[in-house]
Amino acid sequence: MLERGALAAMGTRFEIIVAGESVSLARAAIESAFAEIENCHRLWNPFSADSLVSQLHEATEHEIPIDGLTHELLSLCQRLESDTKRAFSATTGAFLASRDPRRSVSQDGSEGHQGYFELLENPPRVRISDSRLRWDFGAIAKGFALDLAVEVMREDGIQNAFLHGGSSSVAAIGAAPGLSGWRVQLPQGGILELKDGESLAVSSGHGNYQGDHLVDPLSGDWIENLSFGCWVRGTSTAEADAWATALLVLKQRADFSAGLGTEGEDWGFFEIDNEMQVGNDEVDGDSVALQCLSPSASGDESAVI
Repeated sequence: MLERGALAAMGTRFEIIVAGESVSLARAAIESAFAEIENCHRLWNPFSADSLVSQLHEATEHEIPIDGLTHELLSLCQRLESDTKRAFSATTGAFLASRDPRRSVSQDGSEGHQGYFELLENPPRVRISDSRLRWDFGAIAKGFALDLAVEVMREDGIQNAFLHGGSSSVAAIGAAPGLSGWRVQLPQGGILELKDGESLAVSSGHGNYQGDHLVDPLSGDWIENLSFGCWVRGTSTAEADAWATALLVLKQRADFSAGLGTEGEDWGFFEIDNEMQVGNDEVDGDSVALQCLSPSASGDESAVI
């Protein structure tokens, strides 16, 4: 027995599949999970004037109160920025705004400014070095939201579930019926089986707005016309998301000294075919939960099991 739910949030489509539970339990757990995702959307949506991110951008003070969840996200961003040699950063919003008029720019109109931030506690606050700093959580927010969704589903007693956001951020609980995990087809055709607690992220240089969403935070150089994408498997969807973006940047830098498991098992690159499309057909008779055939956040439904 499979119970499904879908939610439009963060500019994409989230989907949850629950296996082997009563309808009432599955539906309640799915609703709880979606509530977590919707909360993340409200907090970190850069296109909403009511979001916390927009309030941070409008703040005139350098020390700003924030909620505990945002403090947790920013703390993770700090660590990942260090771990990835700043191939990942949550402070690239000004770069992105220079090519995307939907985003807010700083009050003086400057472009490409990053700045730095410091986290404070009791109560949670963020201290920024420059009011021109603009946040963007596009490379981590979906994964972070999915990790929260997984946590509440486990608390609700769900033992087998599959969650994804935009077919590019994936989290697994338990296994699909009759299998030892949840199978996901990668863009190049290979199939990974995600075990309980594992996550997967897929990234490429192809964005949904004029193709401009990938920049090297260290140099400010745009990474364009990529003929490849990247996938990362791990135990945190947020970290997998961030590393999938970071590896594209590191490949352009020709710098792979940052350790991240084994290529081919924990991460890998794939060539991009311009004709790649998200499919809804089962592959070679295998019970595939998701086909990551288009590494973008297009919102296409692609769960097929």
